[in-house]
Amino acid sequence: MKKSMHPILIAIGCWLMPSVSYSLESDSLGLPGDNFDLYGAMELFKNAESLEDFEKAINTEKNQINNLDLNADDEIDYVRVVDHVDGDAHAITMEVAVNESESQTIAVFEIEKTGDDNAGLQLIGDEDMYGADYIIEPYEESDENATEMPSAAPRVRIVVNVWGWRPVRFIYGPRYTVWVSPWRWANYPRWYRPWRPVRWHVHYNNCRRYRVHHVHRVNVRRHTRAHNVYRSNRRHSATAHRNHKAHAHPSNARKNVSTRSGKSADKREASKKQSAKSANHNTTRRKSNNSRTKTKTKKTSSRSGKGTSRSGSSGRSRGSRR
Repeated sequence: MKKSMHPILIAIGCWLMPSVSYSLESDSLGLPGDNFDLYGAMELFKNAESLEDFEKAINTEKNQINNLDLNADDEIDYVRVVDHVDGDAHAITMEVAVNESESQTIAVFEIEKTGDDNAGLQLIGDEDMYGADYIIEPYEESDENATEMPSAAPRVRIVVNVWGWRPVRFIYGPRYTVWVSPWRWANYPRWYRPWRPVRWHVHYNNCRRYRVHHVHRVNVRRHTRAHNVYRSNRRHSATAHRNHKAHAHPSNARKNVSTRSGKSADKREASKKQSAKSANHNTTRRKSNNSRTKTKTKKTSSRSGKGTSRSGSSGRSRGSRR
């Protein structure tokens, strides 16, 4: 006996599908930064031993945070890590060499030391990649305002002291040499194996695992000196943004191509019809000319015959007179 799904379950499924689709659309920025997950970058940075180790992590396929193809060659771009330092302020940028002469900044870790054993950190997406003020930072929740009924008390989010994070301790250590990635355009480490980009919704679902950690968006910049260092060192690539505009709406591009193809086909068809019409006209003219020529020939021959008959008759009449 066949079992059919309960109508209520079908109705719930139909109700959930549009909401999931809307959630994906609302999370998309419609910008190149959609293809590089900052929440994942924050998690990988937190667990890295050094900046070199972090650079390797973000360029490893299994970590799934990088889906960038800014130069449109159908291969994932290698992301370089560069530390720009001004005293206790660090602006650790992630950037892509789009070609031999252009690079594009993806995002920056702005870190400042706020005490002997204190440091603050924010990860900010470059405005070309994520729009203005895309800022995330780690947080902790506090129950300091809890009463006898903790469940009813609002949990307060507080800024995290990241001094205990290994890469932070690393960059403030006495043996630290400022990290500047040695890799350039078309010159990558041996372990690096580029892979092919995936559709955005696939990339988004791959990165959901990084959204469960205590990281959230804020609208306040906390580290002025580090931000100034970043502003003076950020990179912009016109090529990357031309490529993004060209591939941002592939359906429209296909529509335009098909429209252009249709117009070209119409032009070719019209040209064929015009050629056929001209050919028919020329054939008609040739036939008309041939018929006129034949008519003239008949008239000429008829006149010649009449002249001959007249000559013969006159000769006969003259002979008879004689």
